Amino acid sequence: GRVVMGSDSGQKAARYRDRPSWCLALVCVCVVVPLLLLKRHIEVNPPTEDPPRTTTYLRRAPQKPPPESSSSPSPPSPPCQETALRRRVRQIASMSNPDEALVWIDSDPLGVDAVRNASEWRCPLREEDRLLPPEGCRGPSVDAERRLRSGTGALWFEHLSKAGGTSFCKFARQNVGVRRTPSYFCMPSDGAKIPGTDGRVGRWTARQISGYLARTKHLVLANEWDAFPARELEVLQNASSHHISTTTTEDKPPGGFVLTTVVRDPLDRLVSAYKFWGITHNPSAQKPQIATWLDNRDKSARRRPHRKFPDDFLSQVARNNFAVWKFASHTDPRFDDCAADATCDVDALDVALTNLETFHVAVPTTWQSAAGPLYRRLGWTHLNEIHVVPSGSTHNSEAKADLDPALYRKLRRSNVLDLLLFAWVKRAFLERLHCPRTPV
Repeated sequence: GRVVMGSDSGQKAARYRDRPSWCLALVCVCVVVPLLLLKRHIEVNPPTEDPPRTTTYLRRAPQKPPPESSSSPSPPSPPCQETALRRRVRQIASMSNPDEALVWIDSDPLGVDAVRNASEWRCPLREEDRLLPPEGCRGPSVDAERRLRSGTGALWFEHLSKAGGTSFCKFARQNVGVRRTPSYFCMPSDGAKIPGTDGRVGRWTARQISGYLARTKHLVLANEWDAFPARELEVLQNASSHHISTTTTEDKPPGGFVLTTVVRDPLDRLVSAYKFWGITHNPSAQKPQIATWLDNRDKSARRRPHRKFPDDFLSQVARNNFAVWKFASHTDPRFDDCAADATCDVDALDVALTNLETFHVAVPTTWQSAAGPLYRRLGWTHLNEIHVVPSGSTHNSEAKADLDPALYRKLRRSNVLDLLLFAWVKRAFLERLHCPRTPV
């Protein structure tokens, strides 16, 4: 017979002969029976024709998100995270080579350069294609807007020098009345070195501001020379939200401001500042060349910040990246002069845009004629566009036509942050005008 190696080979053969019977039984119990039970369950409980929709909350988190599921491909994105367009702006600002950043700026990353009629722009259907965050994130105060419409609130105008602020004051007076605005170009005169002139409301505390409003009943305050006092105005807003009085003369909280501003192309604004302050209001018999004047003013602005030289009200008006300084520097002394610190520059732009997100109306000068619907939301009805200057004659500065090509290129390289901010304001204006704010 056949010889099988190993002392226990006979026992192994016997076990293999017996295995098929109990393996078959195991398969029946573990496989066949569950399949039969599943078939019976499906016959009794047929599935619906359409599967349940599970993508809605992935796009925008609701108030109470559904329970987490291990089968979900990824958790929903936080509703107030940085938008893709806002992130694109920051990435361009982070570029170490300004020429590379200008190439990106000229590619129109926010889709605003080709817009000829702001009133006909169409809002993107998808929220992820928009610049501004949804309602419920940091944004304009709905309560402040309601108060202004009812006659119990106030409007703060952040005046960028040589960007139409004087015209805005006259426009505001058409809607609220001259007596409801400060007499000196809508700028309060309390504490002014020269009585009746600008008292520098941008340096006031929240208590000073609320006390002034309670005493004068003014509805509009303008701040031209100083940086936007975001922290003090936030104190007033929080006081309103939590019913905390910030003045000893009134028990009623003052409420937050409706925030407005007008922003101009940064190079056009610099040229206008030169014509107004460097030529028209320069007592020197020898008028400086524009390149020399702008270079000296920029250096002076960094040497003489308002924190150290508060009485030098003109020190900042012709600095490079003026608008970013205007909307950011009150928050952090670093932003008075970032020098060659790229991280500081990006942080300053980020703070400026975050503050601008809280503005109810931020209008680019190029589209002021289209801003009527935004002012109408504030309860204003006299919406005719006005253009005036406090002295001299009206100049429509076009930097590209006015400047030598070499100086034009130099100023563009030196004002990348302001070019990005101006593009952001244009896109935000279009969205405020046409996009319904979607709740978080």
